[in-house]
Amino acid sequence: MIISPCSLRAPHSALILFFNATDCLENALARPSLSALEKEGAARRFMFAADAGWKALKYFLEAAGSAPVPPTPPAVLSAAWRLHIIFDGHLWMDMLSRRSELVRDNTPETIGRVIEETRRRFMPEILRLRVWFQSHSPDALRAAPPSQPVAKKRTRPLDGGGALCDLPSTE
Repeated sequence: MIISPCSLRAPHSALILFFNATDCLENALARPSLSALEKEGAARRFMFAADAGWKALKYFLEAAGSAPVPPTPPAVLSAAWRLHIIFDGHLWMDMLSRRSELVRDNTPETIGRVIEETRRRFMPEILRLRVWFQSHSPDALRAAPPSQPVAKKRTRPLDGGGALCDLPSTE
């Protein structure tokens, strides 16, 4: 479904959810050390932010008329990377992989590892996407799509398991 750009004057609910999830995650990670309960809350906020991030990208691509069919998370992230909305598609795939890992395994060790990875790797990219959304409209993306980057493709496991992801590489 393509949403009319004139309906985007006010932020769409997918963007509002992403902004709220990002703010909550940022607040959760603001303290240098967290109790076990606070880590669980921060992990849950990370899960919401990662999920809301790819869904906001999906909404934005649909509004710009550039959504992949079907709009699966890997396809949405790949399209967003090609349009220079996100900088590192593999990092976003890692985020979604960690989100899935937390659903399957919520041991304190896993939660602690994901929280540290969120602080170190994921939060800067989430914040960069928030700034990008705040400064761009689907109208601009529809009017002048950026040139395609010259990049080779690489295949990389999502979570060390059997699932593979093909995303363009910036290497």
